[in-house]
This record gives sequence, C-alpha cells and structure tokens, in this order.
Amino acid sequence: MNSFYIQLLAETEALIDEKEPCLTGLANACALLYQRLDHVNWVGFYMVCGSELTLGPFQGKPACTRIGKGKGVCGHAWETGQIVRVENVHDFPGHIACDAASRSEIVLPLFCQGRVIAVLDIDSPQEGRFSPEDEEGLEQIVRRLEQKIYGFWNQTKTREEQNAPIGVMDSGVGGISVLREMRRMMPAEDYLYYGDSLHAPYGTRTVEEVQRFSFRSASFLIEHGVKALVVACNTATSAAIARLRERFVSMPIIGIEPALKPAAVGHGGEKILVMATPMTLREDKFHLLMEHYGKETRVIPISCEGLMEYVEQGITEGKELEDYLMKKLQDDLPADSIVLGCTHYPFIKKTLRKLVGERPRILDGGEGTAREVRRRLLEEGLLRQDEREGTVMFYNSLPSQEILERSRRLLTDGD
Repeated sequence: MNSFYIQLLAETEALIDEKEPCLTGLANACALLYQRLDHVNWVGFYMVCGSELTLGPFQGKPACTRIGKGKGVCGHAWETGQIVRVENVHDFPGHIACDAASRSEIVLPLFCQGRVIAVLDIDSPQEGRFSPEDEEGLEQIVRRLEQKIYGFWNQTKTREEQNAPIGVMDSGVGGISVLREMRRMMPAEDYLYYGDSLHAPYGTRTVEEVQRFSFRSASFLIEHGVKALVVACNTATSAAIARLRERFVSMPIIGIEPALKPAAVGHGGEKILVMATPMTLREDKFHLLMEHYGKETRVIPISCEGLMEYVEQGITEGKELEDYLMKKLQDDLPADSIVLGCTHYPFIKKTLRKLVGERPRILDGGEGTAREVRRRLLEEGLLRQDEREGTVMFYNSLPSQEILERSRRLLTDGD
C-alpha cells in the first residue's frame, strides 16, 4: 500500500467513532474520501436492504435510490462479493448511469458475519481513473470500516440480549401455527405474539394498508424489547418485509413463504395446489416462486378469500367449513400436494385431510420458518443456551378477552 493510502487509512480510523451510529461513520468516511481523492465526482454507500441495495450516505449529485442484485456495477459487486473495477463504465453490461459525467468506477463490498451488508461506490469523470494501487488502498479502508463500524455485530451477545423474547406477528391468530413450531424447536425461548385481528383479513387489503398495519405491529413488538421479529403471515411477508428490513436494519427479521419448494423438488410432473390469500397470489414474490418451481410441476393457485376468517372465529371443523373447502377444491382434485399458503390454514388441516383423503401431501411453511429463525439466532449469537421452559405472552389489536383465550387454545391444541 502506498504512502497516500497509508495516510488516508490513518485519517479514516481517526475519524470513526465506534460509539456513533453506523450511518454516522459511513457518512464521515465518504465525505473524507470525496475530499481526499483526486478526480472523483461521486462517493457513497449503498446498503443491503432485503432484495435490493438502497442509497446510503454519499457525496456528489443525486443518485439512484434502489439497485437490484446483479444490476449494474454495484449490484454485480454485491452478487459476487468481489471488488469490481471498471475502466470505462459504458463498456460494462447493464451499467446504471446516475451521473452522465462518470467514466470509470470502483465498487467494494463491505462484509459482516460473512455476508455483504453494503458496497462503497466511487465514480470518476476520467476513464481508467482507478489503478490496482487504488484498489489495494481502498480495500484496506473498507476492511477497517468493517472492523470499526460493524465489528460490534461480530461480538458475543450479552446474556441480557440472548434472554430477550422473540417477537411474532400476524394478521390475526394464524401465526400461532408458526409459533407452535418455534416452541417445539426452541422451547427455552420466550415469545411475544401480536395478532392484528382488528384489521384482519390482510389478504383482501391493499399493499399500502398491509404495510401500514405491519409497521404498527412490528413497532409494538420492538418497543417491548424483542431480539428478533418473525413475520408469521404470508401476506405481510409479501407486502411489507422488505420495507421492515429497511427500517429496522439491526433487527433479524424472518418471514414466511408458501412451501412450494418442498412440494416441487424431487416431484417432477406432479400436480400441486397452492391455497393462499388473494394478495399472496398477486404479489411478485409468489410469481417468482411459481416461475422457479413450476417448471417441472403443474402448480395451480387457489384464491381462498374468506378462509382465514373461519379460523379467526374459532371454526376449524364442521359442515360449513367442509362445504367451503369443497367448493374451492373440487374442480382441481385429485392432486399430489396441497400447499397451505397462509398461516391460518394449518388449523383446518384435519378437516382438509378428511375431504381430500390420504393421497395428497399437505405442506405448510411453519417448520421451515422455525428452522430459519433458529439458524439466524444462532448466527447472531442470540439463541438461548439454557435448559428451561420458555413463556408466551399474547397481545392483540382487538380489545377482546375472547380472542386472547382463543389464541392460547390454538397454541396448545395438539400438544
């Protein structure tokens, strides 16, 4: 590393205060680089937020606010986890032109716990501005930023943090089906469950409404000190989880999706019915799943508006429910698999089995979500290690003791 970058590295280290928020350190770092590097017209950070890079602290002209994974130079650096140095940006396939004056570019990924969490993007109006010496020096600066700004994420979590409860949220009582799997897999953990039965069902709402309701539920649980947030609602996962991850960047947030993968993998040529809410079936997330796993199987989506309301009312069996299910399914039976794409639906599995017989496999995403929650907690150093029986506390937006009692019954049914 040459003398210029040795000095710049020292200046960067002196500038970063580990007690300040992450974005504060990144803002000062990009200001320093913008001031000290010759012939650059833009310096800034893009932060990994869900499935996109979003614009962070920067110096220069206004820039693109969102970049998809693999898109442009920044998206390519994120996808590959490699430094990308481009002599002429106009020769780079898929280049995203935010500033027409830019000619060359270098993008360096920042890592935390083995995954990319941000990229440093530097543009120049000169072609071929960035040399191997620049790459070497800037890489050392990026490594130091990882250590000083994000290093605390790699430290062992305190006992108090490990002992905090896990927050679980849903549009009503359906997410309790996921909570049951989590308790089975992580019995020592404490849980706070928030059901938004006042605004149920989410499946027939607009995306904007679901996002607004989801933020209220998440904020409630975070204010109550949860260490992780589980969005145990397929509709809320589709509509709001990317935004939640952008807003609560330091919180592990885990969602759920229809169990299409276990239904399809290794079962080529089979017929798969996916029962879900209208919104889940409309959203891009489901269409991507269907496009990916529907190549070798026949996937039939079945919109089940009204079904979650039966569970909300405590109706999980009986003639009325059976008539509803047969009306929805009769034209598409028999099937090889039935995927339950709403967390309310596992509670009607017994009635469903009675109607469809033993042939089709009936799958839901609860167990897979519980495994992912455990993996994330273990990765973050937040999984409780002591032997104990955890507790569950229920909250609901509907001011009704009856809904809380129904929640407790659904949790213990089948235990």
